[in-house]
Formats: sequence, C-alpha cells, structure tokens
Amino acid sequence: VLWPRQNTGCAETGSPEFPVVLLEVQMHPDPGFHHRLAAQTYRFLQQHPRVEHWVVLVITPHNRLNLGPRQALQLFLQQVAWINLEELSQQPNLDPLLNLLTLPIRPESELAASSQQILASRPDLDGVVLPMLMQRFPDLSREEIMVIAGIPHEELRHTRAAAAAPLRLRSRPCRWSSWKP
Repeated sequence: VLWPRQNTGCAETGSPEFPVVLLEVQMHPDPGFHHRLAAQTYRFLQQHPRVEHWVVLVITPHNRLNLGPRQALQLFLQQVAWINLEELSQQPNLDPLLNLLTLPIRPESELAASSQQILASRPDLDGVVLPMLMQRFPDLSREEIMVIAGIPHEELRHTRAAAAAPLRLRSRPCRWSSWKP
C-alpha cells in the first residue's frame, strides 16, 4: 500500500490527484490471482473505511500469465491499472526508474544497454542494478554479471553493491530465474 504524503492533505483518504495505491507484483502464473486480488482489495477497503480514492496497480512480466477466470470479476478488473513490463521495455527513452523495473524481464542481450543507460542518467542507482541482476542470475559470479550488464569492474569497485551484494544475495533463491521472455 502506497499512501499519499502527509503534506497532500489527503494522507488517510486519498484524493483524485493522490489516490491510495494498492500495488501488486505478479511474476508467475496463479489461477487464483484475480479472485485473491479482488478479495484483498475489498478487505483493505473494509479495514480502512476512510479511504475514498484508491487505485489498484498490478505489475506483470507480460500478458500471457494465467491469472485465473475474469468473467465474475469483470467490473472490478476493469478498474485495475496494469503495467506489462514486456510492453514497457519496448518504449524508447524510458525514465531510469521505469527502465530499472524492466531489468528482470529483459533478454540478456539487452541488459548491457539498459544497465548502462540507467547508470549513465542515475549513478545513484548503482546499488540497485547489480543486486537485481545478481538475484536474476544467482549462479553467476559478480564479475560474470558485470560483463553481461556491461558494467566496468572499476566503476563498481567502490560501491555499496559491490561490497555487500555478493554475500547477501547469492544465498537467496532467484524468483525470475525460471522465467524466459
């Protein structure tokens, strides 16, 4: 749940300009997803009766996922905002933060250009790019990932990501390793 900031004057209720955002990221098939999304949304609204303006935002890797039947929930699902990362990745001149969102689904051949584009405009994201790629490719070394991403070793030698990420992320399971675009 992403709440509007206090200085908007609508932190507890949302507004048309600053709605309360219910964010869901769904990267794998789940035939019960649509029903669960509707149930959780309405349960949230029941628990927060002051919320007047809200939006449900779902991020998926592509539109081929089986997320369950739609017919019974058609009216609810029409109100959901969907972000398809595959379609998003095809848009030219993406904002660096949107481009960052697409790293988990991009083909390996596009990772170097995308990573370099992100870091060229937002060097402060260096501590995010490498860990994301390490999670996507848990069996590769940091050096191998840096080659795939086109990140010079000298560039990341002094970053937090280079120091902390290898030990922390190598032991975590990769959520995207089984998905192929």
